[in-house]
Amino acid sequence: MNEIEYSNGNLLFKKKDKATSFYVLKAGEVQLFEPDQNKILAVLKPGASFGEQAILAGGVRSVSAKAVGKVVCV
Repeated sequence: MNEIEYSNGNLLFKKKDKATSFYVLKAGEVQLFEPDQNKILAVLKPGASFGEQAILAGGVRSVSAKAVGKVVCV
């Protein structure tokens, strides 16, 4: 598996992006948020997986995801 690193504040994906993969959070935290309302929906911790719902629901992201601190995903 390939590891991908993100710096604090980097977007992993944006709402309405095409979904081609899902993530497993290895280190750091990821905020899932609704950009239109600037509302945080969840803060994910290491071990969490995310992004799979968009793949199953037609391939479009329904929320945005942002790194909190240094983040490592596989």
